[in-house]
Amino acid sequence: MRALLTAVSAAELAAAPLAYRPQRSSADPAWEPYQGVLRPLLLPHPQADQPPLRVQALVVWSPGKARLDAQLRATQLTRLEAALTDLQGKLGRRPYTTVTAVDRRVATLLTRHPARRFLTVTVAASDAGPTLRWQQDTTALARAAAIDGRYVLGTNAGDCDANAMLTDAKRRDVPEKGYAILKGPLAIRPVYLHKQPRILGLVFCTMVALLVYTLLEVLIRRAGFPLTAQALLVQFAPLAVLVLVCRDGTSLRRLTGLAPPHRDILAALGWARTDRYLAVQR
Repeated sequence: MRALLTAVSAAELAAAPLAYRPQRSSADPAWEPYQGVLRPLLLPHPQADQPPLRVQALVVWSPGKARLDAQLRATQLTRLEAALTDLQGKLGRRPYTTVTAVDRRVATLLTRHPARRFLTVTVAASDAGPTLRWQQDTTALARAAAIDGRYVLGTNAGDCDANAMLTDAKRRDVPEKGYAILKGPLAIRPVYLHKQPRILGLVFCTMVALLVYTLLEVLIRRAGFPLTAQALLVQFAPLAVLVLVCRDGTSLRRLTGLAPPHRDILAALGWARTDRYLAVQR
């Protein structure tokens, strides 16, 4: 992936702006368009005796991601240098009185640190004790900056152009949010099953629940209420039927928790009167 990202020049990307524009930036006069260049990509087949898989790859440059990448790298580098500066101030005091101890601490600081490749750190011995120096690797910083904002999209659909690839990829939050709803507000799972027919039945019930949830959100927004389905369910959660049983065997049923806003929502949706839920079906 890194080789593919670096294979496309900045000039090629600048000459290939994409039409995709997120809704949040529709009225932004300073909007910078995405850029994208198509490239063929060969991936090794999982089976060694099969030919490589041919994928249509799109190298995308995002202006927002470019800013975030640069800010993140600067923040990580600043934090690492601050940690080294703190260590430098402790040299000569226990336990940092030997080169071995300082080497061990530097190794701990650099292990898996995202900014370690941008610094050259040197630990040495002197008459006064161990010394610690570091220098920024300008070549590594330049290589990282050259691919700021870039990422790769891939597809095996040969008729998919660059703008369609980016547009479809940006819609991935729709199924991702659906999965988040399945795991949260729907409260259908966890149910632990072992037999395949029951697992398939649970998947079916889960997908039906998600469909009903989504339709509820569509209906409430069409009715003019800027609510999500989750917010709607939270509003109606206090509703309950209070049943009072008298000594003579009679009972009185009353609906509680129904506020005027609830009535407005039900009326706008055209749903049945709430007193139907008070009737006892025999």
